[in-house]
Amino acid sequence: HLLPEVHQQLDATDVSLNMLALDHFLSLMAGKWSFATVVRLWDFVLPEGSPAIFASFVALLELYFPKPAEIAAGGSEAAPACESPADVMDSFRRACLRGVTEDIDMVLLHARKWLDVIPQSLVDSLRAEISSPDED
Repeated sequence: HLLPEVHQQLDATDVSLNMLALDHFLSLMAGKWSFATVVRLWDFVLPEGSPAIFASFVALLELYFPKPAEIAAGGSEAAPACESPADVMDSFRRACLRGVTEDIDMVLLHARKWLDVIPQSLVDSLRAEISSPDED
């Protein structure tokens, strides 16, 4: 796992990574973020290919997935309490929107760092893993 702490939090909060990643992988956030921000993301992704899609999502997880203290704290006006998986996912989506709106350059800088760690071969193996039928 690239982000073990996030992986632990996903398990602890019963949040589905697939659901969390859905908008990012299906539409590269078109319709969710401002046009200018989506264009910046696409400018990063298009020349780099599939690894950049993964790298940009990992960067969002690294930067904006709620930390254990944020989930347990009971919430605040800026980050309401995360009492259910839906609350955690909503908190992540709101934090991402706020973060990319305020500083897309930081997100893309983190994504570029992850791009060096996520080769096409890893993308291919992950694709094969989720595409294969579930074994019961």
